[in-house]
Amino acid sequence: MKKGVLKIVFAVLFLLPVCANATIVKDFYTDGQIVDGNVFDTVNVWNTATVTMTGGWAFYCNLYDSSKFNIYGGDAGVLYTHQNSQAWLYANDSVGAEIYDQSVVHIFNGGPSQSMFIYDNGQLHIYGYHLEYDELAAPNWVTGYWEDGQEFWIYLRNIYTYNPEQVFLHEIPEPSTFCIMSLLTLFIRKRGD
Repeated sequence: MKKGVLKIVFAVLFLLPVCANATIVKDFYTDGQIVDGNVFDTVNVWNTATVTMTGGWAFYCNLYDSSKFNIYGGDAGVLYTHQNSQAWLYANDSVGAEIYDQSVVHIFNGGPSQSMFIYDNGQLHIYGYHLEYDELAAPNWVTGYWEDGQEFWIYLRNIYTYNPEQVFLHEIPEPSTFCIMSLLTLFIRKRGD
């Protein structure tokens, strides 16, 4: 009896650390979501699937084929985009990316600093205001402000000269300018009535 109990205790003590360090991989072949409570070491998105992340945690995110990955919330570590995949980053999260083949990454919001690697014919689109590209920095970087006013730096780790066919800077109106333009539009409409 004691030997049986000892074997069970030993098995639990031995397997507990192994299970705690198990790698959790999630493959999406069709549309799906990552929400609060989801925790994945690796997420793979295939075919033409669109995955939307609003919460949870995913450390490695691999996009293949013509898949799409939208990040509105949660914590994502590093994106690896391949073939014709696309990533759309709206969350206030510092996500790094390695952009391969003809894949495209669009960044509308993020943390204060991020690292990006662009290979092959990959593209990076950055949406913000007061955007500046600094070729003299090592590595090159883009600075500016997100729509919410947070200042940011994006480090382009393997690009040594500005390539307008791979890095696109999209100036959006500064929030105060947008408010003034909206009020002016309303005034003109009222005056026309």
